[in-house]
Amino acid sequence: MTTLEKLLNRLPSLEVLIEAQTGINVKGKMNLEVQESRGKVTYRIFSKSLRDQLCPLSRQIFKDINFFFWGGSLVQEDTRVWFSPQVSYEHVMGGSNGCDVIWQNLWFDLETETWIPSK
Repeated sequence: MTTLEKLLNRLPSLEVLIEAQTGINVKGKMNLEVQESRGKVTYRIFSKSLRDQLCPLSRQIFKDINFFFWGGSLVQEDTRVWFSPQVSYEHVMGGSNGCDVIWQNLWFDLETETWIPSK
């Protein structure tokens, strides 16, 4: 299996991990895309909008909110893929921001096909 196939195959287990850590249900909301730049392939994991899970007060502040895991680079002799989990949000009155969330780093081990969160 290719790296892309392994990551796609294990997205449901990442969704379970996120829900266990945060209580936020992202089942079926996580997506993966491949990016290529200067001959280097990276992977990007992101969620569909999570606005439906915001409380009424938060909806007055945030127009949209989602998870965005940047990085997606092969590391450690190409046996792991590294991600940096973040939440990105758009303000109702314009502008957007993001911040680290859940874990400082998230690794995907290609040999065992497991997610390895780290703080």
